[in-house]
Amino acid sequence: MGVLGKKLRGGDGGSVFFDCPGCGWRHRVTVGDGPGPRWGYNGNPDAPTFTPSVLVTYDGPDAD
Repeated sequence: MGVLGKKLRGGDGGSVFFDCPGCGWRHRVTVGDGPGPRWGYNGNPDAPTFTPSVLVTYDGPDAD
């Protein structure tokens, strides 16, 4: 996983990863062309914007 900028890391298959300011975990967003759900990405690794917005939810055993 390579560093793309202050906020993003690169992954396989058009994926980018960001460290979530809400939960502190790293999340993957798949961008660009290809099969499956894809997000638009403004191409700025230091101030990324994804469309539509990214909603992360968690319902694991330690969820509030």
